[in-house]
Amino acid sequence: MDLFDIEKLNTYKNSGKSFCDMARRIRINPLIADYYEHLGCDYEDMLVTRGINTTDFYTKCHKRAERILECGRRVTTTQWKESKVHHVTSVQLCADKFCGNCQKQFANRREHRYTPLLQVLNEKYDLYHIALTVPNCTGFFLSETVGNILKAFGKMMKFFLCRKKIRGLPFEGLGCRGAIRSLEITMNESMSTYHPHLHCIFVFRKGIELDKYKVFTNSFSYSRGRKVQQFSAFEVLVQKLWRLCYDGDKVTKTAIENLEEGYSCIVNYADGNFHQIFKYAVAGLLAEKKKAMRKDGNVQKGLSYTEFKDLYFALENRRALQGYGCFYGLKLDEAELDGDDVADEEIRSIINSLNGVEEGNFTTEKLRDVIENIVVKKHVYFSDKDIKSNLDSLAGDDT
Repeated sequence: MDLFDIEKLNTYKNSGKSFCDMARRIRINPLIADYYEHLGCDYEDMLVTRGINTTDFYTKCHKRAERILECGRRVTTTQWKESKVHHVTSVQLCADKFCGNCQKQFANRREHRYTPLLQVLNEKYDLYHIALTVPNCTGFFLSETVGNILKAFGKMMKFFLCRKKIRGLPFEGLGCRGAIRSLEITMNESMSTYHPHLHCIFVFRKGIELDKYKVFTNSFSYSRGRKVQQFSAFEVLVQKLWRLCYDGDKVTKTAIENLEEGYSCIVNYADGNFHQIFKYAVAGLLAEKKKAMRKDGNVQKGLSYTEFKDLYFALENRRALQGYGCFYGLKLDEAELDGDDVADEEIRSIINSLNGVEEGNFTTEKLRDVIENIVVKKHVYFSDKDIKSNLDSLAGDDT
């Protein structure tokens, strides 16, 4: 290979960090696989229908257990043995909602997909981060609570988009064009209760200043007996509207005025920070569990089977991320075509140069061997632009 090709190869080579972080994340997957097998046995008589296909629940859980157990453990490459160079063509992933490895990658893909659009919208509109919560619940009521939250948000969006109107409350003045809502579930360990809530990005007309003049105090202003925040008039309005929608009560101006207190809602100008809505539904909960597990070196400090079961039934067949209004049904390309064309041409050039030295062999490598080759044996691993981007997204913390 000439010097120019070596320089290009260095641009696309993997440092090994993404593979090391992948190995760290999938350590908990055997435990999740056991939970799937356990869940399948507990509900083996249940049938699952999807479209025209019906299968038993145990088979479904067993297949998920097999997939999550193999996640990330095989890397497909073309290997030039004498040159000690490997071209990564794919990494085996499971796409399971309880796999922190896959969900982190999906969260980064979503952020990569939606952030450019949000930045463009931010030039013409004001984007606000709105967090909506309801009272904590036990595992027994988690699935019902999550269902009610998602249903209530859809109902509330009809008022923001003026598809339904509240006499005496001119929501038209907000100029709301749409919203993205993201479900997250965390946990209060001391109370053994779940805290399902929504992180949302709303698009409003320019210059509306909804988070100004936070002068109102209510019970949500206090944390452990200490006053930590106050609310704007808009936040108080949304708190009450949110409660009426969630509780299934009729929404009128009188009902809002007569309601002493709603459910917690915080409104802040997004200021270009959209990361929070792209996190996967159990990101915070799993991160805290993993910290506790690593601290004591005890797997029992991680996610328990009971918690897994609660979360499974709460999240199954439900969309954690959903767009409304201008975001409804929106699909964006993940990468710029021109950039990919250039990258593909450079990759082809590198491969042609390597094949001029020796013939590459298609092979499947174990993850532990890949890490050893990079870290210890100093082999070079490189990949196409999209694969490299996906691998890079796996490096770093879990939130």
